[in-house]
Amino acid sequence: MTTTPPHPLGFLSRLSKSIYVFKPDSAVAPKAAGTHPRLILLATWMGAQDVHIAKYLSPYRAAYPSSPIVVVRTELSDFMIPGRRAARSREFAGVIPILREAFPQLGSGGVVPAPQDDTDASSISSISTSDIADSDVSGVLVKSSAPRPELLIHVWSNGGSTALAHIRAVLKKAGVQLPRYSFVMDSTPGQFHYRSTFTAFALSFPPWLRRLLSPFLHAMVCWFWLRQNVSRIFGGAGGPLRTSAASHNTPAARAAEVRRAYIYSNGDKLIHAADVEEHAREAEALGFTVRRENFGNSAHVAHMKADPERYWRVARETFEGTPVDEDEGYTVVEAEAEAEAEVVEAEAAARALDRAAEETVSAEKAYAAAQARADAAAAAAVQEEEAAQGEKAALEEAEAAAALAQADEVVAAAEVEIEASRASLDLEAAKASDDAAAAAAAIALEKASEETASAEEAYARAKADAEAAAAAAKPKRGKKRGGKH
Repeated sequence: MTTTPPHPLGFLSRLSKSIYVFKPDSAVAPKAAGTHPRLILLATWMGAQDVHIAKYLSPYRAAYPSSPIVVVRTELSDFMIPGRRAARSREFAGVIPILREAFPQLGSGGVVPAPQDDTDASSISSISTSDIADSDVSGVLVKSSAPRPELLIHVWSNGGSTALAHIRAVLKKAGVQLPRYSFVMDSTPGQFHYRSTFTAFALSFPPWLRRLLSPFLHAMVCWFWLRQNVSRIFGGAGGPLRTSAASHNTPAARAAEVRRAYIYSNGDKLIHAADVEEHAREAEALGFTVRRENFGNSAHVAHMKADPERYWRVARETFEGTPVDEDEGYTVVEAEAEAEAEVVEAEAAARALDRAAEETVSAEKAYAAAQARADAAAAAAVQEEEAAQGEKAALEEAEAAAALAQADEVVAAAEVEIEASRASLDLEAAKASDDAAAAAAAIALEKASEETASAEEAYARAKADAEAAAAAAKPKRGKKRGGKH
């Protein structure tokens, strides 16, 4: 029997192709009013695998056990399949009920109108970062003494940044504003660069498939390059990446956002550090509270792996607004390690159970085979014994029959001898009789018997001579008549 290891995201409920949700058990994780996020929104990088997503969920669950979590996933098909953008917008509408459940003031009876700006569901593709930087910004600036955020948003790479941009557009169209939130941006936002864009798409496929799809991927990247430059020529935003990046620096975003942190590195080959820092400078110019965290040479979406204690300290401080002690930072890291250890132990236990089950099945099969062999041997022994007994009985019967036949022959021979003796006595008596006629008859009978015996002997010799002559005259088998072959 094979036991399937626990799924790394098995605790999530799937709402649609792209959206998953986790709701903590209130009995296990009591509410920590005013200290935990009322909701955590995570938008993952393109093609993120379940096991990698789980590495970010575990620390958040450990740090904020009472907080519901929404996970928004992004796949390569979201960029490649025509019409997928419209389908994604319909999917993202499923986030609205979750927000209203976590934030009653956003419910159907008390929707908070979004601040009016130049961004909505229909015009998001035409807004650029430069447009926002030159606009007349109004609204409440976020100060260091700002109230504690209620929503925690964390996005990874351009896939997560683009997903959040679509969510903003859907909420704007529905007349719903995000509540006060903190914002962590991991390896994003980046702008179009041919090599890095090609690499990002190629990494969504296994190595053997990348080589086969390489011409198609190059064609797709060329299309993105053409789209970006044509858009710029006609006064557009300059491509989808600039559009999504601009959506995070609007006046509406500034009105709701408490603080943000950029986590990036010089070693990231997909998202250039210069692009991230340019976006951070524009955000600062617009009044956002910005924190930059350059992790040096860590790879794309691998900054947490390079320095987990620092990574989670930044994430928690961005939400909580106060310094987190090193011990507290390590507590989250240790919780993640413990969760990973539990998964490893569970998988090891599952494998051990599989091995035990396989060994049990093997032992049962070996026992059954041995039992079958023993039964076959016993049956063969019984058959041999029965055959031996049958042969013995047949032999005894044959011996008895032979003895009986021999006895019959002896009796018959004795009877013949008796009859011969009796006939000889009768003949001698007749010959010695005084009756001349009887004596003559006896003599004649004796003579006839002798002649008969002589005739029978002559007949036998003649028959033997005839059979010998016939055998000699018969041609030998395999030899043709008529001479040589």
